[in-house]
Amino acid sequence: MILKNAMILWNVDTFQVCVVDRDTYVRSEWLNRQYPSSGGCCWTHVKDLNQDQSVRFIYVVAIHLIVRDKIPFMTVHNAFCAIDEYRDSLAVDMPVGTNCSDLDISRECGPYRVPEKQIVRSESI
Repeated sequence: MILKNAMILWNVDTFQVCVVDRDTYVRSEWLNRQYPSSGGCCWTHVKDLNQDQSVRFIYVVAIHLIVRDKIPFMTVHNAFCAIDEYRDSLAVDMPVGTNCSDLDISRECGPYRVPEKQIVRSESI
């Protein structure tokens, strides 16, 4: 899906990231509860971004999730592969993850939850 229709959802407490289309998000109370943080098409300026600006925006959001929120980079990458502009900007030999919009949203977006023992936290940068 294109960024203009993509809701980027995340939960810093569970290290989960999910990307779904705006209509799915609006219809789902479960997603609203499961993912307290959101970005993407819910921000009004996103609809006015051109292709290059969209790619930059996506990468900035990804870095915020990885560095600020300490969400594992593969979790972010796998979820962001649902966004056309992100996926199209990757090298051809880059592994592409399964996107959350293919999952049954009545259940937890499980592939993006990382077991506690796999989470590496750094106390200093």
